[in-house]
Amino acid sequence: MKTSTKQYRILLVSFFIGLCSTVLTAQDIYVAGNEYQGAAKLWTNGTPQDLTDGVNFGNAWSVFVDDGDVYVAGTEENNTGIRVAKLWINGTPQSLTDGTLNAEARSVFVYNGNIYVAGDESGTAKLWTNGTPQDLTDGATYGRASSVYVDNGDIYVAGKEGDIAKVWKNGSPQDLTDGTQSAEALSVFVDNGDVYVAGKEFNGTNNIAKLWTNGTPQDLTDGTDDAYAKSVYVANGNVYVAGNEFNNGTGKAKLWKNDNPQSLILDNQGSSDAKSVVVYNSDVYVAGEEGNLVKVWINGTPQTISDGSTYAYAYSVFVTNSLGVSDMTENHFTLYPNPVQDILHVEIPLGNIQKTSLFSITGQRLKTWKGKTDVNLSQFAPGSYFVKITAQDGKTVVKQVVKK
Repeated sequence: MKTSTKQYRILLVSFFIGLCSTVLTAQDIYVAGNEYQGAAKLWTNGTPQDLTDGVNFGNAWSVFVDDGDVYVAGTEENNTGIRVAKLWINGTPQSLTDGTLNAEARSVFVYNGNIYVAGDESGTAKLWTNGTPQDLTDGATYGRASSVYVDNGDIYVAGKEGDIAKVWKNGSPQDLTDGTQSAEALSVFVDNGDVYVAGKEFNGTNNIAKLWTNGTPQDLTDGTDDAYAKSVYVANGNVYVAGNEFNNGTGKAKLWKNDNPQSLILDNQGSSDAKSVVVYNSDVYVAGEEGNLVKVWINGTPQTISDGSTYAYAYSVFVTNSLGVSDMTENHFTLYPNPVQDILHVEIPLGNIQKTSLFSITGQRLKTWKGKTDVNLSQFAPGSYFVKITAQDGKTVVKQVVKK
């Protein structure tokens, strides 16, 4: 698959002289999903990474990036056909369950260094905190946790128990529906103390795409055809919901903004679906599929992520700036030699180095060294790069270096 710099945008590059810091922002787009009967996948700016080897079924449900570390929640079948809930951190897997019962890790969120994963094991809704499981349901009826969000230390989980759509706050459940019809909460987002939940509820004939705000329901579709609200995100006072609605038996990707359908450009080749939405720097990113292709729509315009060799699916998108804004000035660090042949020396006189990261000129993260004062650049081709230095107190600086 051909990847171009159009898949990520360099928003601002400014260089100042003397004591001024470098200000640079670049966006990385992460998409989690899988290929049909194949491997759990992570696409970073369109470049695929297999999280599993494809021998057994694997799926990546959710991706979250925190301080340069990439967390993916998903599942992988073991050799006996049991699905094991998995968490990958920078590509390294961790099993959340022991493989005796079917389990899924469906959502991941990182807050203050703690890793929260929502999912299920053998019909019991689960929340794992740093790998330690908590049952949200008792297993008497089928339960599932589909989404987790942390706000000011409060942990919100959206899911279902039996036919009832639920949201849990710090483990305490709130029923969103009365159970007379099948319903499920699929996504939760908290903004200024308001709790937004996206999901679906059956009306006796079809599923209706639903949005609950602080428990109050709102229909996004009229119930004439099946529809699902699968992801919710709030930014600048606007509420965005991604999902799909069927038309003559064919699903079509949908995005709602404040209850109003938005335009997603479709090629109208088969079915389509929108499964995840985020807003970054006022740009709206929606991940899903059209036909057999994984796509990300940016402000409604699609970018094709997968190569089309097999059916592929996207379940989650996360956008972050890889370089950020420097908050240390030139007299707070030393970086030499520049240009550099092999070893680059990094010093922070007033504190220790937490990590040093190397980026391409287009903002793609190439490598990170933790706690190192000398970094070896010998493996990289000659040219210009950016080095981001992070001190133990979290302050950062970005410098351009030239590799000879």
